[in-house]
Amino acid sequence: MAEKKKKRRKKHYVLRFLIVVALIAGAYFGMTSSFFTVDNVTVEGNTYYTKEQVISIAGDPRGQNLWAVDLASMQDHLTDDPYIATSRVARLLPRGVSITVSERTEACAVIVSDGYLILDPDGLVLRKTTQAPELTLLSGLTVTDDQPGNALVCEENAVFSETLRLVLKMQDSNLWFREIACSSVTVRLYIYDTLVCEGTPENIISGMDSLEEVLLDLYAKDIRYGTIRVSGDGSVSFSPAYE
Repeated sequence: MAEKKKKRRKKHYVLRFLIVVALIAGAYFGMTSSFFTVDNVTVEGNTYYTKEQVISIAGDPRGQNLWAVDLASMQDHLTDDPYIATSRVARLLPRGVSITVSERTEACAVIVSDGYLILDPDGLVLRKTTQAPELTLLSGLTVTDDQPGNALVCEENAVFSETLRLVLKMQDSNLWFREIACSSVTVRLYIYDTLVCEGTPENIISGMDSLEEVLLDLYAKDIRYGTIRVSGDGSVSFSPAYE
């Protein structure tokens, strides 16, 4: 009986050894075989960046062995970019890699001495540019941190925060202002060079519906000169005098 048990144990050891050898051989084949060389990369969720730009940011895996591709590193490279909020990278057998991203959107731009800071809806700095963007411009802010990838920091943080909320509310309506000049308390919203709206961001948000009605009436009459004021109760008044 003891002899039979020993033989059985030997068989088990041999079987385990053969399984380990097979796994090692399989892993070696997988890591060295050209059958697993990446030749296709799919990209989904991108709108700001092109497919090739996303692949370049991640680190192009084409030509590498599929099992040697560092997926975590590719994801880190992607989310290090201010425009990319989240990313997911996966292997596609036998020779593919899939990249899925969600991108941040541009909400407005802050005017600074050497150009413009493009911000997302949360106030994150996406990039700096010297070219005027087709976005609502914010002026009058004293910026203290403008590093892309960080939230914008300025001395007028309270009014900036409310102004950003105003920009988002404006985008949900039919209104658009080419520039918002910020001060310590109030803002001036420029519709044209000589037609402005004045008030605190909070008051303007609460009076948005009334403001829209007044502006539609002015547009219909082709009035491009004057001052619109929004008071604390959200009421809106218009004066043909531009100040």
